[in-house]
Amino acid sequence: MTPMRAAAPIALLACLALPFAAHAASPEEEAWAAGGAEAVKVCAAFLDDYLIVPDHRSFCGSSHGLTPAEWRQKLAIPVAWRQDGKVGRRELPPDADDVRDADALPSLEPGAYGWLQSVEIVRISGENDMVVRGLKSAVQEDAAAELRRDTARVAAKFAQAEKELRRDRAAELAALDKEYKGLAAWREVGRRATGNNHNRDEAALLKLNAIAAKIQKVRQEEAEDLRDLAANKAELLNRLTQRATASTKDTSKAAKEAAKTRQQFLADLGQSVRLVGFPTAKLRVGERYAGPHGNGLQVAVAWKDKHGRRTLASVRLLERPLDKAGWRAFLEARHVTPASFAVQMAIAKQGKKGDEAAIAMRKAMGQWIRSDDPKPEGK
Repeated sequence: MTPMRAAAPIALLACLALPFAAHAASPEEEAWAAGGAEAVKVCAAFLDDYLIVPDHRSFCGSSHGLTPAEWRQKLAIPVAWRQDGKVGRRELPPDADDVRDADALPSLEPGAYGWLQSVEIVRISGENDMVVRGLKSAVQEDAAAELRRDTARVAAKFAQAEKELRRDRAAELAALDKEYKGLAAWREVGRRATGNNHNRDEAALLKLNAIAAKIQKVRQEEAEDLRDLAANKAELLNRLTQRATASTKDTSKAAKEAAKTRQQFLADLGQSVRLVGFPTAKLRVGERYAGPHGNGLQVAVAWKDKHGRRTLASVRLLERPLDKAGWRAFLEARHVTPASFAVQMAIAKQGKKGDEAAIAMRKAMGQWIRSDDPKPEGK
């Protein structure tokens, strides 16, 4: 009996182990946990393939990788600022348009993303599909053009500020003038009705003098505020001019290489491209399109087709990244095994932790960006 009694616990343990063996992680699950869940945040199903934007982060407007707050700090202009007749130091932050311009699409290389100001519609191919040309970008502006644009913006802002100041002061003066005239009329009526009531007349006169003093003070404050506005406008325009001049004096090798790359990019912006992901229902061929809200188009570069024409997509497509099923389909399309994928993720994040590891894994997706389609023979 003893051998049989001893064997029972062993058999029982074997049976209990079966469910754990049945639920052991598959290679796909292991690869998903090893980096797939993070990597697919920059990959979305697109047309007949996948849009991959390795540098994409929802809180950064472009491949430059800076948040709006970081841009505002970087683009802020230090000035000597006058207020209430006194001079102090301030840093003037850029407005939303300046930040969007800084976040311009940096290149037309697959995987890049950023903002375009507008495009010209050549052909509408579907409800979210069109061919466009004449891509307009903030990078097309040289230092002189940028200075002209910034000068116009500053002039417009200060003109509006002066208009609002004069309007507010005029309203304040009108209210005081109305109060003054009403009190003066009341004083005159009282004088006629009661005769020479010295106490009443003195009280009214004191109030009238006080109102007159307020009117004088408001006018003085308006004049001082206008002087401050004029001085601040001149100071800001001077700083903008200094910045534009400094940018033209950089003759380093890096600056020359950047200028060469920029010239090629500017040439590329004139070509026709396919643009997918923006509603076309209300658009017309030949018009310029500045995006659904009229403030630009945030796009990502996908690939070139067989005609050498680039395909651009709305960055909003990345709001729906691949899920597990989509990720498995992606691996099959790229002929990558889960084990190989896991190895690539391990290599990418080696020595990194936290956000750095996550960013490294997303960047590693760049190796699977679709290659440009080969051009037809003879072309």
